[in-house]
Amino acid sequence: MIYLLMMMTGLAAAAAGAMRLSLPLLVLVILAQGWGFCPESPVLEWLCQPVTLVPLVFWTLFEVVGSRTALGQRVVQAVQFIGAPLMGALLVSVVLPEASWLQLLTGSCLAAVLQLVQTGYIFRKGFLPWWFTLAQDGLAVGLVLMALGAPWLGGMVALGLVGLALYQTRQWQQFNPACGKY
Repeated sequence: MIYLLMMMTGLAAAAAGAMRLSLPLLVLVILAQGWGFCPESPVLEWLCQPVTLVPLVFWTLFEVVGSRTALGQRVVQAVQFIGAPLMGALLVSVVLPEASWLQLLTGSCLAAVLQLVQTGYIFRKGFLPWWFTLAQDGLAVGLVLMALGAPWLGGMVALGLVGLALYQTRQWQQFNPACGKY
């Protein structure tokens, strides 16, 4: 049962890394420095240093503000497409310091799948509305907080996102470009 709870914690953290790259890490750093949340994670100790905090804050601001334009959204999406698997494994290692390689690999694969579907959605639809990017930011912060406080719920939300991603890819397969209908 403990292993399943740890797996759900890792899934929630990896799904947060798939939504946004640096916002979940910034939330973890704020929790570590402001409220004393400190798992024995060497990665989190390294991220709490001012040298690493400045690029983290800069990229978070660019993700939040820069994704409001079409060009900014494309730049953010390209970086997220490459960095999401790494960020998924990194977030799993932060919230679960004693994570096994299987948990890291699962988190990385989950983040890659969610980011791949999100990239396909953006390139199919063109430009995402502002409320969608705001929902992504809220979901990323919520998933990190759920990974720490309610891991079962966070894991279920992450699995729900995987189900939604599978449904969306099925819709894309049934798309008929000749008539423009699903």
